[in-house]
Amino acid sequence: MPPRAPPDPDPLLPWRFDVEVDGQPLQRVLTVTGLNRTTEPVAFRAGNARTGAPQLIPGLTRFDAVRIERQLDPRDTLFDDWVRQVDQGVGFRRNLVVSLLDGERNPVKSWRLLRCWPSGHLAFSQLDGLGHAVVVEALTLAVEAWEPRN
Repeated sequence: MPPRAPPDPDPLLPWRFDVEVDGQPLQRVLTVTGLNRTTEPVAFRAGNARTGAPQLIPGLTRFDAVRIERQLDPRDTLFDDWVRQVDQGVGFRRNLVVSLLDGERNPVKSWRLLRCWPSGHLAFSQLDGLGHAVVVEALTLAVEAWEPRN
């Protein structure tokens, strides 16, 4: 029996990802929820069709919200400033890139999230004077579309 080849190293180890907002790296990111899209099937039947069974065609596509959590740094006001722009209604849509990285931090696969804006904001997570947890801030982003980048 020939010797077995060693298993390939896992190219997507936990915590190996980067996030950019309009080309600038987002620091201290802990989690990003998965990307999900749903296209509604629409029943269609041509007027001259001889069958009563409709054909299903693609309808409206919806992109689920994405939540980004990161360690709070009082000196970094990016999330607060972005929420303030939504409140003012000016210049609040931004593009993001989420990249999965291999062990050498080279991008393996990336997605562009288009015309995102904060629809929810967690200013800080639960505070516990007895614990050792990191204080987290989070944004829930409305995403108008996303697409693979590679």
